[in-house]
Amino acid sequence: MKKCKVHLTVLDQTKNCNNDFSCLGTGKYNGPDACEVDYLYGENILFLKSSEHFHACPYRAHFNTRQMCLCPTKYDCYSQRQDENSMFKQCGMCEKVWRNYHDFLSDPYVSLVGCQVAFEELEAGLFLFNHSCHNTLAIPAGAFTHLYDGPIFKERATGTDKCQLQPCPAECECAYVREVLQIIKKWPKEKGDLQCQQVIT
Repeated sequence: MKKCKVHLTVLDQTKNCNNDFSCLGTGKYNGPDACEVDYLYGENILFLKSSEHFHACPYRAHFNTRQMCLCPTKYDCYSQRQDENSMFKQCGMCEKVWRNYHDFLSDPYVSLVGCQVAFEELEAGLFLFNHSCHNTLAIPAGAFTHLYDGPIFKERATGTDKCQLQPCPAECECAYVREVLQIIKKWPKEKGDLQCQQVIT
């Protein structure tokens, strides 16, 4: 069976799985057919082919008549299995291609240098990365927000005395973007790092 590498940051967000990742093909409980993916939506949602609600899975949810999977690990594995010709990002200078976000963040020749915030639509803001060819790459924040699994607040603290423009305890709408930046900063850069674990898919 094909395997995918899932970063521990993603696995830590899936601690509520009590089905031994059966949807990934381990054969326990209802198995992979119960959660067969129809299509990927956005940065953290999988719409499923089955319309039957699977109460034993804490990551199953319904939207109108459709069933959704909100499992970070399944999303990560599914996105890695997409068409090999798909492309996450290409460097405009040296033409280096990264097939998915995992390869991009793990590349030792890529470093996060900052961000441009779009306060009206946070996920449209840009994360800025330097590549070793001396090019700067701009990627929408929304390409990485699925890495965060904490609370998202509705009110914004920017422009108030609570705003620190850095990781802080303020219940601010912008807080989750700062947390994503911290996850990216700490992402292991070496290929085959022990921070990755193989999961059967």
